[in-house]
Amino acid sequence: MKSILANYDAANFSELLALLLEHRVPYPSALVLAAESTGNLRLTRGARQLAEAITRGDPAAAALGTLDRRTFLPMLRWVLATGEQQGSLVAALHNLADVYRKRAKYLAEKLSVFLPTILMLAIGATATLLYGLALFIPLTRLLRELTV
Repeated sequence: MKSILANYDAANFSELLALLLEHRVPYPSALVLAAESTGNLRLTRGARQLAEAITRGDPAAAALGTLDRRTFLPMLRWVLATGEQQGSLVAALHNLADVYRKRAKYLAEKLSVFLPTILMLAIGATATLLYGLALFIPLTRLLRELTV
């Protein structure tokens, strides 16, 4: 579940950041607005730190190097670090949003296939264990009392 949510958060952040940049919102403000709209506290905190560093004049790559690695997913980190220099940040963010959304959808489908099977096995094993204990514990006590 954690990776599914992280991918959806990264997709939403990328898409919103691209839209804000298309509409000429300044990059530091767009970072903070896009991160706050996702509701992810770690992402919001990291985007604020990145925006502050960019406002101070630090390059994005250097500012991203000081942040916690778990703040942004690796591809998003790379796009944020190099996209502005290459001039294709908006297009890269749109493509990245699609990639993260597809990855999250794939993980959700995988979870929906494997989770019922795992739960069925776990519940079945627990029921079998409880039945076995309920049967054999009294039976072993009875046999001990008969042999004494």
